[in-house]
Amino acid sequence: VSKDFDLQEFIPKEIYNAFRENSTWFINPTIINIAQVVRDISGVPIIINNWNNGGSYNNRGYRLPSSPIGAVYSQHKLGNAIDISSNEMNAKKLYELILANKGLLLLNGLSAIEDIRHTKTWVHLDCRFIKNKKEILIFFLVDFNNRF
Repeated sequence: VSKDFDLQEFIPKEIYNAFRENSTWFINPTIINIAQVVRDISGVPIIINNWNNGGSYNNRGYRLPSSPIGAVYSQHKLGNAIDISSNEMNAKKLYELILANKGLLLLNGLSAIEDIRHTKTWVHLDCRFIKNKKEILIFFLVDFNNRF
């Protein structure tokens, strides 16, 4: 779906197996673009889902609304979010790199990132709608009473 990412990296196995290439219906193309921009600026491979390569990650992109993983109203369940990591750069460095390039990422649709204090081994990124967005929202899950 982009230069460095396959569709399966954004979609859980059960959805991909049911919809194949139509699985694009479940993921916002903006989050795909954001993943590619992070890959480009970091220069390292980025992991989202890796079930298609024998890995254990299946719910780091789109999540079914019935999924017990994450918050009830998670942006993942709207196809607007990804959780990323890399074997070549730790989560804290990825997080810092993203914030250091926030202008570029804002232009490409990034609107929110979860505070690294809550996501020590991954980085949550999403493209939720925020009216008059001028900054990236940095949130800590308990700030929203586990609603977002």
